[in-house]
Amino acid sequence: MNSVNRPESPLSEVWRLAWPTVITMTSYTVMQFVDAVLLGQVGTEDVAAQGNAGVWAFAPISIAAGTLSLVNTFVSQHLGAGDANRGAKFAWAGLWLSLIWWVVVMLPLAAALPWFFERIHGDLGRPSLVEKEVAYGQILLVGGLFSLLGRLSHNCFFGLHRPKVVTVSALVGNLVNLMASYALIFGERGLPSLGLPGLPSAPQLGVAGAAWGTVIGSIVEATIPMTALFLDKTKSNFDLMAARGWHLPACRELFHRGWPASLSWGSELICWAWFMTALVGRFGSEHMTASWIAMRYMHLSFMPAVGFSVAITSIVGRLIGEGRPEEAQSRVRVTLKIGIVYMSLWGVVFATMYEPLIGIFINENTPEATKLKITSLGRWMLLCAAFWQTLDAVGIVLSGALRGAGDTTWPGVVMVGLQWSILMGFGYLSLWLIPQSASLGPWIAATLYILALGVAMAWRWKSGRWRNIKLVPPSDATVG
Repeated sequence: MNSVNRPESPLSEVWRLAWPTVITMTSYTVMQFVDAVLLGQVGTEDVAAQGNAGVWAFAPISIAAGTLSLVNTFVSQHLGAGDANRGAKFAWAGLWLSLIWWVVVMLPLAAALPWFFERIHGDLGRPSLVEKEVAYGQILLVGGLFSLLGRLSHNCFFGLHRPKVVTVSALVGNLVNLMASYALIFGERGLPSLGLPGLPSAPQLGVAGAAWGTVIGSIVEATIPMTALFLDKTKSNFDLMAARGWHLPACRELFHRGWPASLSWGSELICWAWFMTALVGRFGSEHMTASWIAMRYMHLSFMPAVGFSVAITSIVGRLIGEGRPEEAQSRVRVTLKIGIVYMSLWGVVFATMYEPLIGIFINENTPEATKLKITSLGRWMLLCAAFWQTLDAVGIVLSGALRGAGDTTWPGVVMVGLQWSILMGFGYLSLWLIPQSASLGPWIAATLYILALGVAMAWRWKSGRWRNIKLVPPSDATVG
């Protein structure tokens, strides 16, 4: 791919690739947000159960997704070097690694969930909470194979700079999730309090219905891009069937470059999962519900920034493949400005509109004392999130830029170190240093963690070490 005399400005190029990527990366978050709002009409315990089980089910998916994100890097760098077809073998490598992970890790974890949640929440005297958590988590883990296949196909199209295919799948998948979740949560009864009818003959499954809705949406979201990979338009420069095979060297290379991302992403999800279910969870269901309400809004604020991060991974990967690191720098600066503005605006929303934001998740039958407690706790949690929005944007965007350059080991190790020393370490320390703060102590630790991570990623990118990393052999590169 020769890019000489490219007329497109850095802002136009970033935005052209970023906007469909943002929609795509927000897809799963929107599914979870919609499910949480619907479940809030059932009861506040259901919101907590969905959040707790969802984050533990997503942790193994996130670990695999870390390695699968490097498919984007390899495909985009081969695209920049003028031979996208050579990147197709990494799609097959991602497929084999996904299947192995699902069988070896995700299915056994689904079987272990009853024991796991009983150990964490059995002493709260809320057996219904544990039952709901197990039902939701097991369904997501068994259906998680489709989430992995969706992420694999998404990264192929991101690397090919064709994100609109994935955007269509994300929009359709979310629409299907909304309809399926509504039908299966409320069944024939519907939501009479809002004047909404039910679906004839549909079972009323509550939390389990929300999980089935997410899985059905994920199947649709994975099927569309997987099918598009085999169409003639894609085969012209990315022929998967011609590249089919085991490709053990590609599996090793994908794992070698991807394990730091898997380690950091997986570690972060596990830390946040433990943070929400065990650290915050020890203070009761109201604290868990308030935390999950705040977390749902945090996801809406940072997942679009993750979309910008994925877009800049593709752009940096292609430009480095073309031998143009200086232009990669200019694209990163533009993406960083967009991310900072976007997330800073969310910070203002969190700080000024906390009461209506929280109220969406609380139904009219909730006791007034419970409603006031959840609102009060949620206010302070959203204020913590407002404080870190700007530096969170820096960390998210620059980690994507480093990944596009193949710089994954240092960022991965540093992220894990900060997660366990600040998020977990200070989170538990706060229980003794400021016990009167209850669940807000861990949220202060979370604030310090996000701030430190943003500073660390900024320093790493500024150091320029990423310039010395070569993923595509020089002989493969075309002279721009």
